[in-house]
Amino acid sequence: MNGLISDEVTHVQQDPLGFVWIGTLNGIQRYDGKRFVYFRHTDNNPFSLPNDKILGMQLDNKNRLWVLCAENKIGYINVTDLKFHEAAIRLPDFVVKKTPGSLFIDKQGNVLFILTGNGLFTYSERKNEFSEQSNLVQLPPRWKPLCITQDKISNNYWIGCDSGLAKYSSEKHALSYELNNPDKDAVINGLKDLNNITRILIDKKQRCWLLAEKKQLFSFDGTSHAVRSWNKSIADIVNNVVYEIQTLNELSDGSIWIGGANVFAKFDTATKKFENIPSDLPGEYSIRYDVVRNISEDKENNVWTCTNKGLYRFNTMAQLFHAISNRKPGNGKKYTAGVSSITQLRDGSIVAATFGDGAFSYDSNFKPKHSSLLPSPRVSQAWCIFQQSGGDVWESNHDGSLLIRHAVNGKEEMVPASTFDGSAVRQMVEDKNGNVWLGTQNGALVQWNKSSKKFILKHRLNSMIQRLFADSTGTVWAGTATSGVYKINSAGDIEDNYTSSGQVNKTLTSSNITDILQYNDSLYIFAGDGLNIFNIKANSVQHYNIENDLPSKSIINIVKDKAGYLWLTTQSMLCSINFQKQVVTTYSPSDGVYTSAFNMGSACLLRDGRIAIGTAHDMMVFDPGAIAKNGYAAAPDISITGFSVMNKPMDLDSLFKRPVIELNSDENSVTIEFSTLTYLNIYGVFYKLEGLDKNWQLTGRTHQAVYSYLPPGNYTFKAYCVNGDGIPSKHTTELSIKIKAPFWKTWWFLSFMAFVIVTILYWLDKLRMQKLRATESIRSRIATSLTDDLSSSLSSINIISELAKNKVSTDIDRTKEYIAQISDTSNRMIDSMYDVVWSVDPNNDSMEQTINRMKNFTAEMESLYPVDIVFEIDKAIYKLQPDMENRYELLSIFKEAVWNACKHSRAKHIFVNISYKKQVLVITVQDDGIGFETEAVKLGRGINEMRRRSNTIDASFTMQSEINTGTVIKVQKRF
Repeated sequence: MNGLISDEVTHVQQDPLGFVWIGTLNGIQRYDGKRFVYFRHTDNNPFSLPNDKILGMQLDNKNRLWVLCAENKIGYINVTDLKFHEAAIRLPDFVVKKTPGSLFIDKQGNVLFILTGNGLFTYSERKNEFSEQSNLVQLPPRWKPLCITQDKISNNYWIGCDSGLAKYSSEKHALSYELNNPDKDAVINGLKDLNNITRILIDKKQRCWLLAEKKQLFSFDGTSHAVRSWNKSIADIVNNVVYEIQTLNELSDGSIWIGGANVFAKFDTATKKFENIPSDLPGEYSIRYDVVRNISEDKENNVWTCTNKGLYRFNTMAQLFHAISNRKPGNGKKYTAGVSSITQLRDGSIVAATFGDGAFSYDSNFKPKHSSLLPSPRVSQAWCIFQQSGGDVWESNHDGSLLIRHAVNGKEEMVPASTFDGSAVRQMVEDKNGNVWLGTQNGALVQWNKSSKKFILKHRLNSMIQRLFADSTGTVWAGTATSGVYKINSAGDIEDNYTSSGQVNKTLTSSNITDILQYNDSLYIFAGDGLNIFNIKANSVQHYNIENDLPSKSIINIVKDKAGYLWLTTQSMLCSINFQKQVVTTYSPSDGVYTSAFNMGSACLLRDGRIAIGTAHDMMVFDPGAIAKNGYAAAPDISITGFSVMNKPMDLDSLFKRPVIELNSDENSVTIEFSTLTYLNIYGVFYKLEGLDKNWQLTGRTHQAVYSYLPPGNYTFKAYCVNGDGIPSKHTTELSIKIKAPFWKTWWFLSFMAFVIVTILYWLDKLRMQKLRATESIRSRIATSLTDDLSSSLSSINIISELAKNKVSTDIDRTKEYIAQISDTSNRMIDSMYDVVWSVDPNNDSMEQTINRMKNFTAEMESLYPVDIVFEIDKAIYKLQPDMENRYELLSIFKEAVWNACKHSRAKHIFVNISYKKQVLVITVQDDGIGFETEAVKLGRGINEMRRRSNTIDASFTMQSEINTGTVIKVQKRF
């Protein structure tokens, strides 16, 4: 077995769940058929093994695996929580550590420990210790125990001691031995001369087997009371090599097995002898050993053999594939030439043709026999043997000749090779009309006509004819090596030819056809590169290959058994197909299929339902019905054997106690391991994770499901298996898993976020409404200001126009002056209206647009007045985004200041500085005009207007002026 931590295997036990526990000299492994779990000593872990050298291992009836380690460290592993619990032995440590010990558990679950030559100790649950005070079994005075066992029928204990054999009756509580045998026990009397008894076995036939006197094997027959020593008999079967028996075992079928150093043998009840099983025989599946330490049997009757060269498993009750070597009656020689064809004749005998050794005849049990039906052997290389419906037996030979043995008169007829173009006949078949069709190596298709008794060359197919098949309608089908399949009607004409090229749904996977089978009235199967399913009614072909779970594309033979299953030989193994349910079952060397070297055209369905197939050296014979009973038994339920989260294995015992496995959002990578916990049959295992997988998945060889990322949600993992008949497990294994959502996906968090979003939207809407109302208010104030300006300007225009009208005829100069004032006032009124329109435009919501507007105004002033206006602007000013009211009022103040400097102060130079520091906007307008006395113009309209506008936007306004020096106006606004 591959995957062992040590080839030095000492014990094997199977727990009630089906796990196999393997004890080695390097620790313990638990095996589920696919994976191993390791148990070894770990420092600072009180629940690990005390050391890794396993010397004994046995399960009790409380599902505890008792383990005996080196230095007689003893304890048990709880098979559910997988922890080791050590038990004490009430003896000084120096005695315990230096003396060999052995472990035994009786039918009642009592755990007994023998310290060789020192005493028998029984485990106390209450004290968690082994002591003589807890013993239920008595020993003869001063006898030193070496081994103990229990009779499974009478429940009596048998104790092997240095001084002989003792029996303790659990019913009578009485002890019997050589010096005290009140019941005159026959076994005690018969074996009274034997000492130093180290192993005892009471078998189902009440025979007593024991090792005594330097580990020699003795037996006592409970019926005849005969005592027998097996020392010489065993020495003979091991070719007198020095051997030492170490283990005695009886399997469930009653067979007796012994094992030890240089010996491994089974007792043959028919010959009353032991049959040795040699080590290191040729072949991958032979056993190799120097020492066989233990033999145990599991629930499926698999025999696990513990050796110093590994662990081996076999099943004597499930050996369903049998190798039949070719032999001749009265001759023990094996003939190893390849078998080219197998035929069962009308009298029930079975004949085989070989490549090189001629023909062989057997009875229905494959015992060699002489056959009067076979032609006399002329050459040693026969291709095939065929029996005509009239009873004549035809044998084709490699040289192209054909020998016919006539059933009526027993005479032989020789048909020369020239009849078949000098080529060997590979295939012979009889059609519905009694005509015999013969296919040759070079592709000649010849018909023997029943009416004319003549051979007629019908067709040259130009390709080796590998298979001929006559169906129930009289049609003959010819499978060739390179030209596909030919359909030939009863008249001998070719009706159709199917190859790997041609129309869609009518092409074959390959033109190399190895076998042909009629499955039912409408379906034919052509083998070659996979299977070609031909529907004769629909005249269409479907392909069946490795995508449909076939183990190989190269199909050599097809046989349909009596139950309707198809049996296929391939280049790698044997397989069967439940064609109705599309279930494929494979059989490999581990199942007993000892070869894959099958010969084409050599498969035969025998009348009793068995199938015989020719191989490279012999015949393989098996009973599909027996395989069905064994392999198609009820499919077992699936067991979850491992569960890992983020690649970290979890404790299954605690995990399965929860109704739902709940995992956090960051624990969303899950690996689920599962097994049938069977070791004989292979089942198709399907799994599905409800909530993620839409369809059932067929597991691979690892028997595990890996989900690298599981979104939050509820899932149910389901698994089941099917047997070879497609019948599923009685129960579907289920495991509920919940991946918690991260807190930001929980309902309370989403509800809170929804509330926050609604609140923010409400607040934003409120801000929007406030802004709209503020904008409306600004617009209203601007409109009011504009209305006031317009009203004032219109009133001024009206008054001036009246004055001009009165002076027009008397004072022309004054009238011109009035008209100029009217023009100036109307221009300023229009300009104010433009400023209002500009300020309410959203595209101008930046300080850059405001400064551009200022520069445009100063350029206009420079064109009207002899003045030079210079700007000094801080770059930080461009980051400001003033609203329309601030822009309008600041622009109006600036324009008023520049206007006054140009018109009233008659300035020649105006310096404009705009800066932004510490969140304060400062606009300074300085001119070199005539200046004025600030007290004298305190109530001037322009200056009051600038102050009003400054107050409107909560800005500070300062003005300094000196006559003949100039004026400085500064506006400061915090943003």
